[in-house]
Amino acid sequence: MMLGPMGNLVMVGPQEFVVYRRVVPRQFYINLPYDGFVGLGLPLPANIDAVGAVPIWMTLMNQGLLRINLFSLYLRNYYFHGNDGGGLIFGGVSQEHYEGHHQYFDLVDNSNQWKIHMYSVSVAGHLAQYCDKVLIDSGCEYIYGPPHIIYRINRQILGREVPLYGPTILTHDEAVGILDWPHVSFNFIEGDEDASLTIPPENYVIADADGRYISAFRPLVFQPGDEAYFVLGLPWLRRYHTVFDFGQERIGFALAKLQVSCTRFIVRMRQLPLLLLICGVEAERQPS
Repeated sequence: MMLGPMGNLVMVGPQEFVVYRRVVPRQFYINLPYDGFVGLGLPLPANIDAVGAVPIWMTLMNQGLLRINLFSLYLRNYYFHGNDGGGLIFGGVSQEHYEGHHQYFDLVDNSNQWKIHMYSVSVAGHLAQYCDKVLIDSGCEYIYGPPHIIYRINRQILGREVPLYGPTILTHDEAVGILDWPHVSFNFIEGDEDASLTIPPENYVIADADGRYISAFRPLVFQPGDEAYFVLGLPWLRRYHTVFDFGQERIGFALAKLQVSCTRFIVRMRQLPLLLLICGVEAERQPS
């Protein structure tokens, strides 16, 4: 595999890619040209992962091509109008993509996932429930959690009865007034202290494939004996620029900027930053 613009290519690999024979829900991909899916997760131990797949960031790291052993992810706001904007940078972080500074949280020991410690979830300052771990997943469309906690969150947000399982669908009047809804806070554990980060309604209310507005908080049923946890997917990653630091085994969050100049996929090499794949799309966002 070769990365970079024409005339400045770097050979990377060999690199294995995962082929999906069936993708659900299919409507999100049917009109999109693509060659496959690039996994960004942590590799599983050899005795667990029967496939033995190595993620692309590990290939880049093992070949000594990265300036820093991390990758950073920026996604556009869900309600922005215009061409898609975002960036995935291997080996570096762009200050064009975030405000302030990153707060870093250590990975859970021996989890083999992008999972960090969490203390609790609250709605407008009111405790919803305690939960001690959260997975950060760029391949997840929603924010998942144990059904009884998700039920409390959606009920506190809407002030009415909501389903324990399945999506919480908004009425027309509720969808019109989402900007007046409360923020939901996730309280993480940072060393000996707690750190609270919030997600506003413009990030946690999304449209589904049928054009309905729904809450991004969805129930996830765990098997008996399995440890329950939260999953923070795309709604969270649109709100926070995220650094996946595999060198220091930690994850960092900073508030994403409201504007980006182009869609970029960059590999910051030891010598020069190289453009990965394609870009140059101007992107504008509506203010939150």
